[in-house]
Amino acid sequence: MFIADPNIISGWSNERLSEAYLPSIKERNKHSLKNLNASVSSQMARECMIEIEKQTGIELSIKEFRDLLALYPYTRIKVAESGLEVDSECLSSLLFMLSHFLLSTRWPMNGDKIDIDEFAKKLRVAAQKNGFIIKE
Repeated sequence: MFIADPNIISGWSNERLSEAYLPSIKERNKHSLKNLNASVSSQMARECMIEIEKQTGIELSIKEFRDLLALYPYTRIKVAESGLEVDSECLSSLLFMLSHFLLSTRWPMNGDKIDIDEFAKKLRVAAQKNGFIIKE
């Protein structure tokens, strides 16, 4: 999930905001509301949990995973729409969800000058403090 920087938005003219940015937000919101009750199959949930563990070393139970999806409907919708494959957009949304839940931040992006392994270590510390199982 993309989170815009308020410093950037504050610098835009109302025209740029209205013509370039808000239409895409409106479409995303309409799509999300239309798919508000989308559900994730058990098979897809397992695939997602495997990918999360591969990327982070954090093992989620099915209940923990479904609870997180309940808190992050945008991610749940993305996962449900992915069918049975964890594509890059789906994985990005899953990693955002976990990072935001555990550290109140987003998963690092390509432009960030962050060591992903070091970030994942911090995520595992937070996960362990929250009672999640860590796979080393």
